[in-house]
Amino acid sequence: MILLLYLRRGKHLETMKNLSARGHYNNSSMNIQVQLHIIMFYEEETYFVYAPALDLVGYGDTEDEAKESFDVVLKEYLDYTTKKDTIFIDLQRLGWQVKRAKKSRPKVSPPSYEDLVVNNEKLKNLVIGMRDMSIRSRNVSIPV
Repeated sequence: MILLLYLRRGKHLETMKNLSARGHYNNSSMNIQVQLHIIMFYEEETYFVYAPALDLVGYGDTEDEAKESFDVVLKEYLDYTTKKDTIFIDLQRLGWQVKRAKKSRPKVSPPSYEDLVVNNEKLKNLVIGMRDMSIRSRNVSIPV
């Protein structure tokens, strides 16, 4: 079940903790579950789905098309960075905490939504400029 919350400017930070949704990626390897914040908005007759922690965006003429587009972009990103063995380097570039252990699987955690808003000028402008948008959390499996 996807819970969407339509928010007015300035109210999104305190309400983020109550949102949840589920997603899954599996490439038949070991995976780490992480929670991403997903922002949905409508601009110039196009729907957008944006994951600031991964700097990925999907779009379409409808919300469903935008969600499907985002799912394709996310799958392609995870497939590519996994095959090239660059996923942890890229996650660190994006501000993620990555701790690799020799005998256990790595621990990864995305930057907090609050840190993303403070440190990402594009996201800050998006949040300030949008009158209405929806924000949700989504669980994603990161292959290791």
